Amino acid sequence: MTTSSTEKTKPLGLILQEADLISVPQIELALKDQAQFKYLRIGEILALRGWIKQQTADFFAEEWPKLLANPTSKRQPIGYYLQAAALLNEQQIDNILIDQQLLGTKFASTAILKGWIRQKTMNFFLKNLHRRPEKNNLSQLIEYSEDFRTENPKTNKIIYAGEPHITTPETCISVCDELDFEWIEL
Repeated sequence: MTTSSTEKTKPLGLILQEADLISVPQIELALKDQAQFKYLRIGEILALRGWIKQQTADFFAEEWPKLLANPTSKRQPIGYYLQAAALLNEQQIDNILIDQQLLGTKFASTAILKGWIRQKTMNFFLKNLHRRPEKNNLSQLIEYSEDFRTENPKTNKIIYAGEPHITTPETCISVCDELDFEWIEL
């Protein structure tokens, strides 16, 4: 799956709206402010108004386009990017990881249930950073499933979690069927 040039060059305000970090009225007001204060970038205005942190604006203006430009690069755990975007802090991530170990829950679900991040924001990160493999590409399917590989602390079984949800390696077959993956006998 390739990223189109329009996706790479989306305006910061639109990216932040899609991530559910700002609203349409907020971006409209920030654009009016920018017309008056031409020396300020839109991210700076949003941060000065207290709607997002400056680190969040900088992440989406500088790092996000690089991530989208290289969709095949090995990804960090989702918490890494949420911390880099100043959407979660280190203490929150540690707390989520502890709960994840104790309860066997997914990182994303735990962060949302604690109210630290919105569902739409988490979906935005997962959709853009953990893309589904291309149809009939076994190496991408394996790499994709490894991105979501974790161990269930209750059963000590390897489980896979993500979009789509893969509960065990055995159910990988159903995902392949869903992707119309063609099996080749060796």
